[in-house]
Amino acid sequence: MDSLGTLSVKYDKACKKIGDLKTRLYDCNEELKSKKQKLEYRDNKIAKLKQLCLEKDEMIRNLNNEISRLKDKIEYLNAISNHDSTTVGIPTASTPIGKAKYNSSINSREPTDRKIGGQPGHSKSELSIPDDIDEEIEYVADDATECPKCGSHELVFTGKTKAVYEKTISIKPINLKKVFYQYKCGSCGTTFFLGLKPNERSTCHYGTAVQAVGLSLMNTCNVPINKVKTFFEGITNGEISPSEGYLAKLPMIASKKLSEFRIVLKNLMLQRTLVYWDDTVININTKKGCLRFYGDETLSYYTAHEKKDLEGIEEDKVLTLLTEEQKTMHDHNKVNYNAKFKFGNLECNQHLQRDLKKIAIDTKHDELLELKDLISDTIHKRKEAINKGETRFSDEFIEDFNKKVNDILNRAEKRNKKDYDAYFGRSEKTLIKRIRDYYDNYFAWVSDFTLPTTNNLSERGLRVVKSHMRSSGQFQNIQNAQYYADAKTYIETCRKNGINEIYAMIRLYEGDPITVKEIFSGEALS
Repeated sequence: MDSLGTLSVKYDKACKKIGDLKTRLYDCNEELKSKKQKLEYRDNKIAKLKQLCLEKDEMIRNLNNEISRLKDKIEYLNAISNHDSTTVGIPTASTPIGKAKYNSSINSREPTDRKIGGQPGHSKSELSIPDDIDEEIEYVADDATECPKCGSHELVFTGKTKAVYEKTISIKPINLKKVFYQYKCGSCGTTFFLGLKPNERSTCHYGTAVQAVGLSLMNTCNVPINKVKTFFEGITNGEISPSEGYLAKLPMIASKKLSEFRIVLKNLMLQRTLVYWDDTVININTKKGCLRFYGDETLSYYTAHEKKDLEGIEEDKVLTLLTEEQKTMHDHNKVNYNAKFKFGNLECNQHLQRDLKKIAIDTKHDELLELKDLISDTIHKRKEAINKGETRFSDEFIEDFNKKVNDILNRAEKRNKKDYDAYFGRSEKTLIKRIRDYYDNYFAWVSDFTLPTTNNLSERGLRVVKSHMRSSGQFQNIQNAQYYADAKTYIETCRKNGINEIYAMIRLYEGDPITVKEIFSGEALS
């Protein structure tokens, strides 16, 4: 057995070894802790990098979505920029700068190989020589006259002359003195000045011709009041200079003299088998109002309202009084299909073609453009048939037309579902549904040549109102808007029937307006 000393030595060695092991274990533990911290740091960094990658991926997806959205937006804006008077209801004059203007009077003609302008062999249009000569001017040489070639003054008359006639105008103010003789009735004792009218009570005033021209400039030519004053001053060298206040009263004076004319004209219109109508927004004292047109090829009837709604239509008492035998032509005014009305409805095909072209451009789907071409071609064939004296298409032609339209609509619906456009898909779907729902209203003209294809007549009547808004800005109140409508009713109805506008206005201001009976002498007036 080992001695105690030996055991002690061994114990000390063992303790030292244990201490060394503890130190080594501690060092290893610290090293492992350090490695663990490094691994945790690396794992955290990897996690952060993964999160950053996820965020970057999300950002890329968002950017791609935004790029896709912007591309769609660019296509949408490009489609909007391609809109013109053939696709939306903007006037030709508002065509954007740099875009060719559409001229319907030219583009509606069939294309030929001939050049634009006068054709070979076509006789030149010249004014006819007047029978009565009011003034003659002779161009005779004097001592100062020179030869146009060499400048010599040695000119000898050859005995020949050349007469050239000229039609021109001369504006000359007339200072007219009217003398009214006073008479006394031997029966009742009443005294009066023979021929003296209420508007002639003042000692000096402007005549009816000035009033007529002033109203014509404001109502027909859409000239602002201050420019009308300037016009009169210019053509009369300042002798006639009506105040703006005087000119502003002219529509009111005219309106007061037209109450009976409007009543009789409306009663006549209510007897027509077809009435065109449309309305447009006007400005009335900074608010939106409405000017409405009713009429046909021979008469025009205008009304003004503070709001564009059913209530105003009912106040007009035109559509509400039409019967089941009568029809109206309009621009898809859904109010026409109100249960309160009994008349038949006709939809404007020009507006339909415009909508078809607009959607076709927007969606790049050519099915609706195909329908537009079919309608245009059929209208053209109808005109040719009418010129030949025909009264309708054959049953086979009508059946074929209906089949083609239905086929195009079916293909358009499938294309809409398959290639749905984010911006215009809904509009395309709505238009297809509208054509199906109002098919007979749109295409009644195919089987009845007496029915019109468009509502252009109403549009022409209201187009000048937009010009009036651009020049005058707004009406001061609803009453002034109605004055404008009353005068326009009288002026346009007279003009449509070949009556000189100024003559009609002079008659009006003299207190003897042209009557509806004079204009439509061959029709029964109720």
